[in-house]
Amino acid sequence: MRIPTPIIDLSLVVTPFLLGFLETKITNGSMIFDALDKITSGEKIILYILTFLLVEIIDYKFSYNRFVEKTQLNIDNTAIELRNIRGRLDGLQSKVELINHGQQIDNSLNNVKHPYFVNLITKRLKNLLSKNSELFMQTERTSPSHAHTFGAKGIRSTRENLKCVSYIPEYWEDKNDTEYMDTQVNLMKRGVKIKRLFIVNDANRENSIAQMKLQNKLGIETKFINQSMVEEEFKEKDFLIQDDELLVELYFDDDVTNGRHVDSKELITTDELIVLERKEQFQTNWASAKTV
Repeated sequence: MRIPTPIIDLSLVVTPFLLGFLETKITNGSMIFDALDKITSGEKIILYILTFLLVEIIDYKFSYNRFVEKTQLNIDNTAIELRNIRGRLDGLQSKVELINHGQQIDNSLNNVKHPYFVNLITKRLKNLLSKNSELFMQTERTSPSHAHTFGAKGIRSTRENLKCVSYIPEYWEDKNDTEYMDTQVNLMKRGVKIKRLFIVNDANRENSIAQMKLQNKLGIETKFINQSMVEEEFKEKDFLIQDDELLVELYFDDDVTNGRHVDSKELITTDELIVLERKEQFQTNWASAKTV
């Protein structure tokens, strides 16, 4: 709460007299009053004016600092909003491209006039859709080394948050200075919140702790949980959830033991049940995890 400057001015003027009065009551004399008596009226006026100017200068300094801090905060918030808008525009651009493909198909259908070809092309489209029923499914199974991997390009479209679980022991060995990490740093500059939970055991503990310290410095919130403390299904999970709506999970075929990152498969899906299950697993184990 800011004290009005007139009250401060008045306090500074009255205080010497109050102190002098107390001094008189205690010592039966007052050095303060003696000093005030030696000051001429003109000197007192000058002293009061200087006191007033000093208080005003100090008040201006504090007001100016508050104004600068508030302005900087508004600039930062505006910058975050602009980055978020740019991210949404990028997403809209992709959707527009998809709609354009549909428009091209629609235009091609409008050019089909003769009943013979209408029937023939109808059969062709039915056959195409029956053989490619997965064409519009929002689930993809690929691999980290494939062109369709989610990776840095995928997380670039994040709007609000990433919830990540990391287990594969050697995954972070070559990720310190990569596009993937640079993209996460840029996301955080846009206001995206990133949480990463490390599942640790004797094989990956040292590397995981080192990564946590590094990522904490970058602004990523990290925690770890011992593999022995989690349920069986969660012991080797490695995934991220983007904006609570899309899951990217690394996994291994059943016949693979001690798999490395290069041997993993990648599931990318917006299946609501699967996303919800992984989200609940993350929240439960995050609550029990520890920080470094």
